[in-house]
Amino acid sequence: MTRQTVQYPDPDLILSGELGDWLRVLEDERRVAQRKGLKRLALTIPIISGVLLFSLVANDANWLKQIFAALGALGLAYAWAQAPARAIMPAVKTEINTEIARAMKLEYQAYPDANFAFDCGQYFGLLPWHDQAKFEDLWRGQFDGRDFELIEVHLLKKDKRSNRRRMRSVFRGTLLSIRTRVCFESATLIRERNALRDWNETYALDGTASPIELGMERFETGNPDFDARFECHSENPAEGMCLATAQVRHEISRIRSMFPGGRHTSAVFHDGHFVMIVGSGNMFESGQHFGNTDYEMVTATIRQFAQIADAASSV
Repeated sequence: MTRQTVQYPDPDLILSGELGDWLRVLEDERRVAQRKGLKRLALTIPIISGVLLFSLVANDANWLKQIFAALGALGLAYAWAQAPARAIMPAVKTEINTEIARAMKLEYQAYPDANFAFDCGQYFGLLPWHDQAKFEDLWRGQFDGRDFELIEVHLLKKDKRSNRRRMRSVFRGTLLSIRTRVCFESATLIRERNALRDWNETYALDGTASPIELGMERFETGNPDFDARFECHSENPAEGMCLATAQVRHEISRIRSMFPGGRHTSAVFHDGHFVMIVGSGNMFESGQHFGNTDYEMVTATIRQFAQIADAASSV
């Protein structure tokens, strides 16, 4: 199969159009937010320092606790100081990512709902059990001439070890879905060896059917290195071997090694689509406090998108 070359946007062109004009207009608002943050720090740091000094002089018996309390108060003060600038970041991110998507003739949504790739990941047990799912950064449209979606997912589970009902992150990553060029009839999944066992031990993975329970059979691709790292199942192993081509295996291995959380990398062929799940962490955060980082963030976002989306050209 010949790999298609996808052209990604030029950051200079992205920032030379309407987006660049909008960001320049926003620059004054960013400066105001930064000044407001500095004023808040200037107000709170002397107060916290004074209270700490008075407490140490008045009662030096618990000086260690007082220092930790002061550090906690400084952390809260810093968060309060950053609040004005942070309030601007979502709008900047949405505008930048929307313009990047428009340049690729895609649609972008900052806060979408669950999609086909997420449903596949849940049904085939490629995502950990969770109590809450958050979705952001949906890129959707025609990519490489085919229906395409890429979405970021954050899964959280109640921490039973905590008395405060704290939510614990169990997965944060990117889900890719693209219609395949080839037709197939059976579902085939490729997943990291022992990934679900690790999730089960760490996060109490409940109620997820195994591939065998879903009517699938195990098969090997014939590549010893790949088969040692991933396990493959299919409703039709002969068809599954045809789908798990050398290019598909290469892209899955490439992406796994690219991200720190890539250990939980998996893929499934289902209902005419290739779905890939990558533990990539938080991505596409193009909105930042300072305007002098806009070019860097646009470049980084395009690069991050390409790292995942390039896998679509393998099917």
